[in-house]
This record gives sequence, C-alpha cells and structure tokens, in this order.
Amino acid sequence: MTAQTPDTVSASASHHHFYIDLEGDERPWPHGTITTAQVRELAGWPDDQQIVLVDQYTNEESPLAEDTVVELVPGKSFGRKFLFKRGLLDRTEAELMLIRKQWPDLTYEPVGQWVLITDYSLPQPWSRRTVSIAFQIPAGPAGNPPYGFYLDGPITCAAQPPTNFSSPAPGVPFPGNWGLFSWAPDGWPWAEEPADGANMRSFAQSFAQRFAEGA
Repeated sequence: MTAQTPDTVSASASHHHFYIDLEGDERPWPHGTITTAQVRELAGWPDDQQIVLVDQYTNEESPLAEDTVVELVPGKSFGRKFLFKRGLLDRTEAELMLIRKQWPDLTYEPVGQWVLITDYSLPQPWSRRTVSIAFQIPAGPAGNPPYGFYLDGPITCAAQPPTNFSSPAPGVPFPGNWGLFSWAPDGWPWAEEPADGANMRSFAQSFAQRFAEGA
C-alpha cells in the first residue's frame, strides 16, 4: 500500500496570484481555482494517482473526481484552508500499474481479478510467435501467491503438445479456446509495496521461463 503522506496545498494571494504549498514547497499559481489534474501536474504525481481533499478544520476527507474544480481561498485568515494528499492505492491497482508498464494494452476484469495480455511473445520452436495469456491476481490475505496461467490455444512446441497443460480450462471470462498451464512462482517474497517484493508483473514475466523450457 502507498503511505498516506500529507501533501499540504494551502493558498495565499499576492497581487492576484496564488501560491500553492506542496509539502512546504510554495509555487506560484495564477488562477483562483485548481483542478484535480492540475494538482497532480503541479505535484508531479502519476496521472492515475487518486487525490484526496481534506478540510483542515474538520478533517473531513473527500476523494476528488476527475472533473473537480477547487476554489482557492486567499489568505490564511479567510475561509477554509485545504490539504491535498495522495489516496491509498489499492493493492490490485498497484499491481496493475506495474503490469501496465510492460503490457500497457492489457485488459482487466474486476470480477475475479482477471488480467488478459494479448501480445505475449513466445520463442522458437513454439508454433506461434505471440499468444493471449490470462491469469488472476490472488484474492484473500495479503501475500497469497498466484498459481497457473491460461493460454488461448491451440499451441504446440516442436510439433509436440505441451506438458502440464490442461485444455479446455473453464472459467476464463475472455473469449477463446483456453487451456491452463500449471505454474507457480519460485518463492514469493511479499512486501507491502508490490514494487519492493514479489508482484504480478514478475509472475507474468516468469511465464517466459516456462516457454523457454519447451514442451
């Protein structure tokens, strides 16, 4: 999970210009309003980073929608002061962000937490150069390792059917002729932040090891 570090964004006015306080770094802002996207851009946060608005007087937290426009209040003694902070990234969202760095066109099905990659590369002598791969992000307690991945067949390697591959395999929510490869990661050193330990991108990358083994 991403830690909720407060990122204070208070506004003061001078000669009709505002200064936005981002974690103690005051930056001039020429407008009396600021949007969710502008907060991200000013802070240098990712485009998909959730932004939470906190009323510093009541501590009420409100996640900002993409189309939210916040009116800035000049001077510390007038009206409300505002605190913007990064929202917690759900573990699944964090995993998907990592996977998308390598496979940006993946498809995600929330029911069952399924991931579809349609351009997974295979080496020779497999019968196809690219295939569609599907797998599930584990539900349940943190640290549960994933198991198995699905391939939209048919597929052979040097004219031989692959071992430890069951076809057909029901339950995949994407159209196709799916079979299941029995496959498990070699250890699963879980960490609070997916990028700091075992994660679903490294699991997907490990499929290449299975294909390198041949049939």
